[in-house]
Amino acid sequence: MRHEIIIVGRGGQGILFMGYILGLAASKFMGYSVVSYQSYSAETRGGRTRCELIISDEEDIIDDICVSEAEYAIIMYDGGLEKIRGYTKVFYNSGLVAVSALPEECEKIGVPATRIALEEFGSTIPANMVMLGAFALTRIVTLESLAGAVREVSRSEWADMNIKALNIGFKFMKSRVV
Repeated sequence: MRHEIIIVGRGGQGILFMGYILGLAASKFMGYSVVSYQSYSAETRGGRTRCELIISDEEDIIDDICVSEAEYAIIMYDGGLEKIRGYTKVFYNSGLVAVSALPEECEKIGVPATRIALEEFGSTIPANMVMLGAFALTRIVTLESLAGAVREVSRSEWADMNIKALNIGFKFMKSRVV
């Protein structure tokens, strides 16, 4: 089993945190090997941010540093989409990304993560965790492993909100699939 995932957004959306949580959930809580690469622009807010992950049940993936054929993309903001091509499934933040901006050849899975975060929490901050909860329906990692990773690295005052956001995203996606 091998999964290549790219997460794209802009500074301030928690893209790198999403990647870290996903990688930690896969490695520590699921026992997979993980390679992760992050890139971001010089701006602290609003610049392009990208995280690439390779998650595998094979131990020897250390030679792979960058994603070559991503199976999944998680798009939180449509900046930089010209480089998003050839993916099988694209999870996109439907409040900020126009479906017409996505590649035609992929399966498009819209999650209104920002809207859900605003409605449930009165803030856009947990939109990244809403999206990650929705992504958990791929079964690459479990919702429980994501919650374990969040508990381990989130400050205590944020952990409960982040876990609640994961659960809300998961339930949203599950209601769409079932």
